Amino acid sequence: MSGEDRPPADQVEHARLQKALRESLILRELADILNSSFDLEHILQELVKRTTELCEVTRCAVWLLEETWNRFRPVTYYVASPSLREEMLKTADAIWYHSPLPPDNPVIQQLLSAGGMLYLEDLRTEPTVATFAETFQVHSVLLIALIREGRPVGMMSLDEPGQPYTFSQDQQQLARAIAQQATIAIDNARLYQQAQAQKRRAEQLIERARAIYQVAMTVNSGEELPAVLRLATSHLVRGLGAEDGRAMLLEPGETTLRPIHPADYQASVDSSSLTFSLERLPHFRHAIATGKPILITSNQAKAEEIEWFRLFNLKNILLVPLLGSTPEQEANWDLPGESKDISEEGGTLPAVYCPGLIAIHYTRRREPTRGEYAFAQDIAAQCALAIEKARLLADTRRIADVAIERANMLDEFLAVTAHEFRNPLTVILARSQSALRALRRANRAEHAETSYAQVEEHLELIAAQSKQLNNIVTTFLDAARLNQGQFTLKTEIVDLGQIARQVVANQASLADHHTLRCQLNEVQAPYLVHGDQARLAQIIANLVENAIKYSPLGGPVTVMLHKRQKGDQAETIEVRVSDKGVGIPPEAQARLFERFYRVPNVASGEIRGVGLGLYIVAHLVRLHGGEIRVESSGLPGEGSCFIFTLPALALSAENKQPGAGAAHHTDQIT
Repeated sequence: MSGEDRPPADQVEHARLQKALRESLILRELADILNSSFDLEHILQELVKRTTELCEVTRCAVWLLEETWNRFRPVTYYVASPSLREEMLKTADAIWYHSPLPPDNPVIQQLLSAGGMLYLEDLRTEPTVATFAETFQVHSVLLIALIREGRPVGMMSLDEPGQPYTFSQDQQQLARAIAQQATIAIDNARLYQQAQAQKRRAEQLIERARAIYQVAMTVNSGEELPAVLRLATSHLVRGLGAEDGRAMLLEPGETTLRPIHPADYQASVDSSSLTFSLERLPHFRHAIATGKPILITSNQAKAEEIEWFRLFNLKNILLVPLLGSTPEQEANWDLPGESKDISEEGGTLPAVYCPGLIAIHYTRRREPTRGEYAFAQDIAAQCALAIEKARLLADTRRIADVAIERANMLDEFLAVTAHEFRNPLTVILARSQSALRALRRANRAEHAETSYAQVEEHLELIAAQSKQLNNIVTTFLDAARLNQGQFTLKTEIVDLGQIARQVVANQASLADHHTLRCQLNEVQAPYLVHGDQARLAQIIANLVENAIKYSPLGGPVTVMLHKRQKGDQAETIEVRVSDKGVGIPPEAQARLFERFYRVPNVASGEIRGVGLGLYIVAHLVRLHGGEIRVESSGLPGEGSCFIFTLPALALSAENKQPGAGAAHHTDQIT
């Protein structure tokens, strides 16, 4: 019997069986397609496209349940009509993927209560989704829940955009069958992705642990600090998926950042521009003040940060302070999101010292995860430890150098002291023996007159050398009393000009090859101060003696007094003692007034001294409320000039000297 001769009932049954067979083949084919890959995006695209074809509808969309965020998020949709799809893309596609639904939404609750399938004649009448329905032209809709083993995975929707539609029983059954196949494929793909993500996270954790271990081992190996920071920066760049990074240090007590390895920067960058003041880097200052990483973009840069971004052609940077973290800090990190509005003045620096930071550069804005922040902080803690060790080592070296220098100075001091004592003692011993022999000859009445004359000469030399020894001992005692704070002054009103004249006159009698001058501005006389007359004379005498000593070829030595006053400040008396001798090297001038320090001057290598004279002079000046300094080019022949200032004693109007007379008075003694 042919098909045309079959009874109508048989024809209907035959057609039904053929349709069922076709749908079964199509579902099997779809299942093969969906289960042939773990690529979730590919599975979803095939799902929505095939569903519109099989169910003969215009649009199919899929939402997936994100357990982390507890929401149903739109992930993909397909519109079979090209013209309608183009219209939708122009009007609403931009906000489609930002329209999640919470699991407690009444529509979703109805869907789950209805056994996983829900037909709504007009979605626009549902208050919680009315705006969504209007925006995306959803009228009649068939919702199918994607459920596996009683666990929601997502949901699928079918509709005819912008018009009412009634879904047939066959369409509903086919949609449910497709959803069952799709649920398995989607869930398997997500499980695979989670496994892959966990694997990647495990690999990242292992890689980060290796990086931290390598940096820690390098820190403990004694490697130089620049090498440690280069290694740490390279690990941070690689571990955070960035382009490059720069380590910058903040010296104790300073507010200026400087790169640790400027050789790595662009050759076109001027080295003088490689230091940056925190006062004008508010985000940098904020990161250091809080001890927390912060992500900023070139658009958020302020003050000199704008120039910093431009100088190194930066787009986005993560600032990682080199400071160990605590659980409290980790809980308050500035995780992904826009950085806070930070004023250009920045914040106060932390009580706990932060030795610097590493700036990680991203070409594209990439917000690090909590795990990446933790990795960055672990590396930063190792860097902070390396900096601390380097500075402790440097301090140890400095202490050792100082100890060695002091030992050398002590050896030199002992040698110099022995020399200073030996010379006069040798003279005293020789002359006393000669005097003794002369007296013995005189006792025997042999050349008595000659013997007594020789004894007198010997005794004069013995007295002079004994005086020199006494001066050395007095110097030692003065230095000891000054060092112990037991030195006192006998102050009275004295004329510093008269003291200077007397010192110059006394020293002139001992100088064979020098011309000594004392220049006073008579208009400004007298030069009254509160002071100890003997100690003030000692100050000037020591400076004059040094000027003579360090001018071995002779020349002028000048003592000049002048009164000075700046604005409303108190009047001072300035005393300048200058010579044309060997000079003082610039590198030695800062230590010139230290105890036992002697200038390493080749030209004056034969000039001896115990290194206490200027130390005592400086202390005596300060005890009188004054200051002392030196000026010298260090070139032989240009000499030196020692300048000290003392507070001038204010005179009453009736006791002031008149302004008549010579402008200057010079005592010159050759």
